[in-house]
Amino acid sequence: MHFAYKNKMIYSSIIYIILLTILIPVQKIYAKEAYVYCSTKDRHWHWLENKSVNVSGEWVYIYLEPTKYYQFFKVNAGKDLVIDLKNRCKKEFGQDFIYAQPAEYATDYWHVFGYADNSLEPGIYDYLGDFPRFR
Repeated sequence: MHFAYKNKMIYSSIIYIILLTILIPVQKIYAKEAYVYCSTKDRHWHWLENKSVNVSGEWVYIYLEPTKYYQFFKVNAGKDLVIDLKNRCKKEFGQDFIYAQPAEYATDYWHVFGYADNSLEPGIYDYLGDFPRFR
């Protein structure tokens, strides 16, 4: 009986290692860049310059409860860059497109830009658990 238990433990360990090896590459790695889209207060949106504008920074999480959070993209360049992006949004899409917002991909949740002091730009954002916008 001891031999069967030992084999079961070895097989369990092998399966665990195989699953871990398979699943690790699937985990979402948060990029140091975000695309920029422009939006209205009513959640109408367009990619800024056909999704050709990238901003460098990092994704930051703000936890409201243990299982509920939102995230923002902390830009490296600061407020002047975001002001410029907002002006470019208005120029490209009209005065109703008042928000420049970050995204990693088209079906991402709504996020806002933020800064090193954790202050946030106005914009639309979703909490974890809300449905992402589908584009």
